[in-house]
Amino acid sequence: MKIKSFPAPARVFSQVAALAILLITHSATVTAEQDTSDASYGIEATDAHELLEARGQEILFIDVRDPIEIQFTGFTDVVDINIPFLEADRTRWNPQRDVFLMDRNPRFVAAVRDALQAKGLDDDATILTMCRSGSQRGMPSAEFLRDQGFPNARFIIHGFQGDALEDGPQRGMRLKNGWQNSGLPWSSSMNPEKIHRTPAADRHDWLVILSSSSVETQAMALILARAEAMQGTTVRILLCDDAGLLAVADSDAGSSAVEPIGLSPRELIANLIEMGATVELCGIFPQTRAIDSSRLIQGVAVASPPGIARQMSNPSTRVMTF
Repeated sequence: MKIKSFPAPARVFSQVAALAILLITHSATVTAEQDTSDASYGIEATDAHELLEARGQEILFIDVRDPIEIQFTGFTDVVDINIPFLEADRTRWNPQRDVFLMDRNPRFVAAVRDALQAKGLDDDATILTMCRSGSQRGMPSAEFLRDQGFPNARFIIHGFQGDALEDGPQRGMRLKNGWQNSGLPWSSSMNPEKIHRTPAADRHDWLVILSSSSVETQAMALILARAEAMQGTTVRILLCDDAGLLAVADSDAGSSAVEPIGLSPRELIANLIEMGATVELCGIFPQTRAIDSSRLIQGVAVASPPGIARQMSNPSTRVMTF
């Protein structure tokens, strides 16, 4: 993949949810989960809930997960605000681990301080952070805040989803301890007033130019585009060379399902169209391949070269080629 930067429909939701969580919640900078049980500033979910019920106005409770992860795993409206500690960079991919790279949110401390002030609290107030398991972002975020002058930062041991079962038919599933498994309030819905939003000034449109004939490359390009579209980004897909056959209804190109999502590039194209993404063929493709518009799948048009050129030169566009 080459990157150039310029100055869920219901029918597939369950199939991509597991992959989306895998891609977003792991990073090359994160290693094995830490043992958090002995940390003096950790607190069990049930104890934290009791503390919040008794002294909630004196405490800032932060969900430090990426908001896309929250969308797929659930949310508790008991938290005051969602401020990601690590943010998935959907423009950078780690091919060794097949995951998005994640970086520390550069606005984390400033956002925490703003949230404290909004609640009438100072830097000495109790701060509770919660991630998925407590180990990869919960404990590190509390440590980081303590180092930055917030002496009473703590974290939820086992996090929101808890630990994975080690035995039985549900082995590997996070069904033990943590907030979600302790009978505490949570929902599959998110409170839009509390969820982190990328500042408008930092947003970019995506232009994805896909020409590879590799099914794996096609699928990954489209998965990345879909993940960004779910963030509200305007996504435009330009199909060129052999990838243009994905838009030809009587072609078998891209019809093989790719694991672990169980969807083919052709199905992902249809899904992106349903989501509102623009999918187009390179302007010269129909002529060079002798394909007329009647053979194209519904929702695909032929791109205007001047229009593509204008978008590529727009400072708000990120251009990616596969």
